[in-house]
Amino acid sequence: MKIITNIVVLIVIILILPVDGIAGNHRYNTCVDFDSLSDSAGNYMDLDLYDGYFYVCKIGYIEGEVTLGWDVKNSINANISIIVLNNDNLNNFISGNSYGHSNMDLAELYLDWRTVGLFNKANYDDIENKETTADLVGDNYYLVINFGYRTTFQEEEVNQNNIFDNLKYYNSPTNTESAYVTTIVDLDYPD
Repeated sequence: MKIITNIVVLIVIILILPVDGIAGNHRYNTCVDFDSLSDSAGNYMDLDLYDGYFYVCKIGYIEGEVTLGWDVKNSINANISIIVLNNDNLNNFISGNSYGHSNMDLAELYLDWRTVGLFNKANYDDIENKETTADLVGDNYYLVINFGYRTTFQEEEVNQNNIFDNLKYYNSPTNTESAYVTTIVDLDYPD
């Protein structure tokens, strides 16, 4: 009888759990939108904590023609890349499978900071922004900041440790001059 009960409990658990995990789409922070910005500087990432990992914030469900962009401040011009991905491509990015842009207009929002880092450092500039107009298929979209987790769009082996593994090496910054990245997203539907 105990075996039957265990099997029934296992089946119920499998049926209840969503395909994308217990937290589902709620496991990511929501991106701070420029239009709702008040006292916040945007989404904040400490470079020591995210080194070798990635940061994802959920832009939200988008369908139709939109103007989408982002502003990123990279305090020390660290080598990062910034990309906007839909749900499937985000899952491929995380799992190490080939991934890419679901829409050619979204490709305009991609930035590899190495290409602008030297210029920015010479001009004491640490802010980049991009914007595009796109007609997007209905899906959840995410802003992904890659801190060295992936090096190519092709399939590659990745270290799928979660961010909590980095916490054991993380010492909370005691001064305000720590290396950081902040980001703000701007999403607007045409009038």
